[in-house]
Amino acid sequence: MSPSIQKFTPPSLPGDLIQRSRLESMLMDGLKNKARLFLISAPAGYGKSTLIANWASGNHIEHLWFNLDYKDNDLPVFVSGLREALQIDAPVQPAQRGMAVEEAEEISLLVRNIQKREKTFLLVFDRLDDVSNTRIQDFLFELATQLNPRAVVVLISRRQPELQVSRMRAYNQLVEINEGDLKFNPQEIKEFLQLETGKEIPARNLKSIERKTRGWAAGLRLAVDLLDMELLTEDSPGIAHLNGAQRFLADYFEEEVFGELEPSLQDFLLHSSVLDQFSTALCRSAVKNRGTETLMQQLLDNHLFIFPVENRPGWFSYHPLFRDFLLSKCAAEEQQGILFKAAMWFEQQGFLDEAVDCILRTGQESNALQIIEPACEQAILNGNLTAILQWLAEWSRIGFQPRSELLVYQGWIKALEGDFVQALMLAERAEDLLKTSPIKGKDKERQGSQQITRGKLAALRAFTDVMYTRQYDSALKQAKTAQHLLPKNRSAWNLMALWAQAETQKRIDHIGKSIETLYEGLRIGKTVGGKTFYYAIANSLVAALHFNGQRGEAVEICQKALQHSANAEDPALGGMYSWQGRLALEANQLEEAQQLTEHGLALTQKSGVTLNLIFSNYYASQVYHALGKSDLSMDLIHQAQKLAGNASLSDESWLNAWETHLNLAEGNMLKVEHWVRREKLILTQKPDYINMESLLVYTRYLIKNGEFAAAGKLLREMEKQSSRRGYYRWLINIYLQQAVVWEQSEKHNQALDCVKRAVHIAAPEEYQRVFLEEPAPVLKLVPELSMESPAFIMRLLRNASAAENGSRRIPASILPEALSDREMEVLKLLAAGRKGPQIASELFISYSTVRTHLKSIHRKLDVHGRQELLEKARLLELI
Repeated sequence: MSPSIQKFTPPSLPGDLIQRSRLESMLMDGLKNKARLFLISAPAGYGKSTLIANWASGNHIEHLWFNLDYKDNDLPVFVSGLREALQIDAPVQPAQRGMAVEEAEEISLLVRNIQKREKTFLLVFDRLDDVSNTRIQDFLFELATQLNPRAVVVLISRRQPELQVSRMRAYNQLVEINEGDLKFNPQEIKEFLQLETGKEIPARNLKSIERKTRGWAAGLRLAVDLLDMELLTEDSPGIAHLNGAQRFLADYFEEEVFGELEPSLQDFLLHSSVLDQFSTALCRSAVKNRGTETLMQQLLDNHLFIFPVENRPGWFSYHPLFRDFLLSKCAAEEQQGILFKAAMWFEQQGFLDEAVDCILRTGQESNALQIIEPACEQAILNGNLTAILQWLAEWSRIGFQPRSELLVYQGWIKALEGDFVQALMLAERAEDLLKTSPIKGKDKERQGSQQITRGKLAALRAFTDVMYTRQYDSALKQAKTAQHLLPKNRSAWNLMALWAQAETQKRIDHIGKSIETLYEGLRIGKTVGGKTFYYAIANSLVAALHFNGQRGEAVEICQKALQHSANAEDPALGGMYSWQGRLALEANQLEEAQQLTEHGLALTQKSGVTLNLIFSNYYASQVYHALGKSDLSMDLIHQAQKLAGNASLSDESWLNAWETHLNLAEGNMLKVEHWVRREKLILTQKPDYINMESLLVYTRYLIKNGEFAAAGKLLREMEKQSSRRGYYRWLINIYLQQAVVWEQSEKHNQALDCVKRAVHIAAPEEYQRVFLEEPAPVLKLVPELSMESPAFIMRLLRNASAAENGSRRIPASILPEALSDREMEVLKLLAAGRKGPQIASELFISYSTVRTHLKSIHRKLDVHGRQELLEKARLLELI
């Protein structure tokens, strides 16, 4: 019986086709490159057949269309139909080849007849997936390899054919188009919907349709049928609720995809669709169908709307509309069981986000608590604050009961964000729940768990006492309570109790005690883990060492802390990099300071810890000020102030003080005076850790205004407090400002003594920048101390010269008497080993002139003898 005419009829083309130029270019390039095989494979509804039919007819390419079906599994029937379609008589002579005689003969006959055609000719075989006989596929592949370049075999299939095409691919004889190519891009979606509706579609609606359909052609057409004019309505609820379980879409999936599958594969589809993303290992644990590996491979081979997850090898997800359809057919009880098993598997593998998501979707509160609490613990210790907020928001949305342990985590996040009002409210709620939910009997496990929760709560209260209420006695008490309740030296939460203790000591006692406590915290932190609190301790220790005048030790702690992490781009390291930049600035290493603070700021912006972000902006502002970028420096301090204002910090005075320092440097005296009036309360309080930065700016203001007596009196109080508390870094500023006051009173020896004391603190730790930030008269006194710390003094004076006029040569305006250019030339030749006569010859001067220059150099450098001269010249970096 002859095949019906439908057997050789291409699909009818709708009138609303849009041009698929990028795909047609791929096809045309294939013809130009003389490709032998076009392989078009994708799930149902991606427009495979329509693409080829439209391209061939639109470009007037001669072609034969062959619609395959299950009858074509019989090779003789298939070949007979193909011969008839091509109007070729049956063969009369056998072929001599290694293949079966009849197959080789048929291929040879087809090749001879097709090659008689002078124009490009396509042999299109549609629905190859309906043919399971591999002999048919092998026959078509062999035919493609033997045809000349003018004839091309086109195979269209819903599944990937089992063909050995690697050789063709290597020789550029194969054109492959899959669902990734066939899906409509955003522009094509826009054109299609406009063509269907005749009107412009709102941009947000386009985005929603793109997200829902992922460019699936049939899905777009069915969405138009379902939504109709809702497509034109901004934020239409119909678009938001577009679902693969709705009519038209569900009918399509049932008839074209799901209904044709074997029951075992149907079951696997239904069960695996419960999971947002899945792998073979996960399905083996949660779905537990027999032959998981085989079923997974069938999903992939059959193109069952399954797609690889980007940047996650071995993981897959379903098309969202197809998943909607599958979920609608899966019983709720089955979904709960799969989600619970998946949550257990994710937790074991350390995938906390997925574990919490699955367990919350079960709707079972007791099971959810078993996973979400340890997940919150791990997330907060690792700095993943955003995830916790999302989990707890979902916990409340579902309607689960408040839990004290979860409220404590939420309170900690709010505190780290700087929202101390909310943090305290959450702490109160947690405490109320603990009081109203006592554990009776001998349930030691629950009693121990509640004790740890109370310890975390006490640590939270200690943190807020330090950072918000400034109740330092209460902070110490709460810190001790936390350490008593928490497992000794075995909990990362101990670190925050120690942090609160250390920060209190820093404010009310000698800073050395704070440093001791923080070193203990750092030691514990290396063993118990929890990078959020470990880096909080490290940051605080670096700050304490810096204010104690131990810049070198602070730099070393930064380096060790950064080495503690295996990931140099970890957002938790932002604070460390920012501190490194600040310490580089102190040594006037401006280029390094800029790189470090910029990197620290970029990382901190990703961390979600508002307090760290405030400090990173602050340090970056200081660096840019030193670089002369005033506008950027001011922008950064304003950003820090804005962040602090959005938070509920108890004190922003240090930020306002730095803004005023910038204004003072720029001569914006109206703004400075406004700050003086506004901050009057702070500026009239006794000097302490909190207001020291403000007072240093205020004394600069007094000096600039000529109020030397008032400045001197306040500086004496600041000196006394800083000496008592070990704030040696601030003492450098204080001594330098005192020197200016003494110098203005014409008491040169007292001024010189103040600068000397400042140098004694600064030189061993390379604190240079402070000398460059203080009033200019300070630098006039520095050269007189060149024998105190000569190398440090000369580096400082060179940097001052570079900042002033771009030259690193120390000018006469700073040195008591500078070397002339000719003297520098003589000195360099002397250092190179030249004798007096040789120097005279090279410089074209007399020997007596050389001797005169050498006497002058000895006098200016205050040395005797050649060896001493060269040693001091090297020490002063003159040679």
